[in-house]
Amino acid sequence: RHRRQVYKGAREILVPVRGALIALACTVLMGLTMALSLGLGLPLPDWLGPHVLWGLTGWGGLLLMGMSFQLLPIFQVTEIYPKPLTRWLPLLIPGLLLAWTMLNASTGLPRLMRETVELLLVCAYALWACVTLHLLWTRKRPAPEATTLFWFTGMLSLLACAPLWIWMTHGHAPRAGMVLGAVIIVGVLGSVVNGMLYKIVPFLLWKHAQDAIVVPDGDPGQARVYLKILPKMAAYINERAARLQWIAHVAVVLCWALAAAGWIPAAKAAGPLLIVSAAGLIWNIGCALRLYRRTLKAMAALPDTHAGLR
Repeated sequence: RHRRQVYKGAREILVPVRGALIALACTVLMGLTMALSLGLGLPLPDWLGPHVLWGLTGWGGLLLMGMSFQLLPIFQVTEIYPKPLTRWLPLLIPGLLLAWTMLNASTGLPRLMRETVELLLVCAYALWACVTLHLLWTRKRPAPEATTLFWFTGMLSLLACAPLWIWMTHGHAPRAGMVLGAVIIVGVLGSVVNGMLYKIVPFLLWKHAQDAIVVPDGDPGQARVYLKILPKMAAYINERAARLQWIAHVAVVLCWALAAAGWIPAAKAAGPLLIVSAAGLIWNIGCALRLYRRTLKAMAALPDTHAGLR
């Protein structure tokens, strides 16, 4: 709200997040209108295409893009994104969505105009995916973490959307749109959100555990006692368990894509695999929460008369 008080670097997040919120509002408005029309028996507006496009590429895509501009350099220790990309890409995508919506609603215009806008939208997200993959590949940490693997999965899935869009637009395949949607929802959005939980949750628990310490008079001896008990951020979630859950998630992405393409065995396995992957995520997050609670109890049980817990 107060542009002059925004700290340096925050604009790269604020612009795409504001665009994502506008896209979410448009998505909800179109969805509610279609649902109300269907419920009241009124003629159904032909808004399914814009509803899906604004929801996936506007709301979900812009939100992930904006978060990546700061989360990757912070948690993955990558270089910062190029300034021209962070400045213009979050503005270009809403403009393309608006142009596509107007062309889709117009009659008598060549279909090529709308497909050109779609191609530019695909290229914009492909550019972001390529830059993100390059930053992850050249990051300062040599060994990939589970979060890194999830980001790789998400960005490779995003690049796979380009040939899927060509298949949907020019291949005359009735299931191409379903496959594209499955790859975006499960492969792109699901992968990145899943992976970032493995960084954000341990960071918040580690920070809250540190904030719970009160050392009167700044006694360094008492502070060292508590710091010996506090787990490091990497200790909250077992890396091997997180990697196993990533393997299950990759299987989920492949199964859902194949199920959307019409392969019956994949359709039967997609649901159970999703349950297994989600259960692994719940278990890993639960282990982090249990470690946090044990840490607070251990600090509270210390025979310390000078320091206390908030």
